[in-house]
Amino acid sequence: MANNLDNIKKTAYEAFYTRLGSAVTNYTEVGADVVMNTDTATLQVYNSFGITHFGAQTGGSDPTAEDIFSAKSTVTSTAYEKLVRVTETDAMDNPELLPELARQMADAGASSIANAFWTTVGGLHNADHPNTFKVDASNGAVKFVDADHNKIRVGGADKVALAQSNKLTAALSSSGLNSAKAVLQAWKNDGGLPINPDMSNENLCLVVPAALAATGNDLVMQEAPFYASDLASSVSAFGGMSLVVAPYLDGIDANNWFLFHKSYSPVRIWIRKAPTIRITTLPDTGHISVYASGNWNTVLMPHEMGVVASIVA
Repeated sequence: MANNLDNIKKTAYEAFYTRLGSAVTNYTEVGADVVMNTDTATLQVYNSFGITHFGAQTGGSDPTAEDIFSAKSTVTSTAYEKLVRVTETDAMDNPELLPELARQMADAGASSIANAFWTTVGGLHNADHPNTFKVDASNGAVKFVDADHNKIRVGGADKVALAQSNKLTAALSSSGLNSAKAVLQAWKNDGGLPINPDMSNENLCLVVPAALAATGNDLVMQEAPFYASDLASSVSAFGGMSLVVAPYLDGIDANNWFLFHKSYSPVRIWIRKAPTIRITTLPDTGHISVYASGNWNTVLMPHEMGVVASIVA
């Protein structure tokens, strides 16, 4: 019977890692570097800024040295775990029990990571900006998604004027999506220089809750609908844009939507240790422990470049 149980455990391990490998969710679509795997107790990311446009050379004199500033964000890793116990008898009587528990553990682990990421995305308009040098028109703190990213203020002096907003309030529509694209197109870095991103639709990702899936699909479909009078369909204005439907957002607000630029996406998921599983026959008992654990956290970069959110009232 021990050999039979060992075979069941082996099958369960295989089921877990096969299921986990296929369960990577669509948050990877929002940017090329969304997933981070650094193995440290804390993760520090930073953004240096302060370089403005070149100045004209006058009289052969050396240019005045420009101050460079930096903002950093430090994130602490968080451990997660799940434990289930079954009897040896149940495992032997039901050979699919352990593999099924392993598959469910894999699904729960993948979903836990996705939930952490999308919960952070859904709360960007309430999240404090990691770069505390960024202030609004009244020199107050700004949120990561804010209607008033006004300037950079260091030591009581205004260093860079920004006067830009990555927070819209429009419902998801063609005009609203065009407005979001215009915001990304005109965005300035913390030195006040336009980032001038490549705005090809292939570089953009529209993120919507499940409630807006149909509207999002209609907007980004490759071809516009056929009509009886048409000889051929025309290409949609947003054709080629990625669409991510994140049901995790529905519980936050089913009306809000987000546009990411894949080259600048400032929201990351730090997976220090991917979910793993351990199946152990407990000594001096007739029970089997099914234990899974992992270590991850979300990361907000010290810049907000690459995301526009429409927080619909």
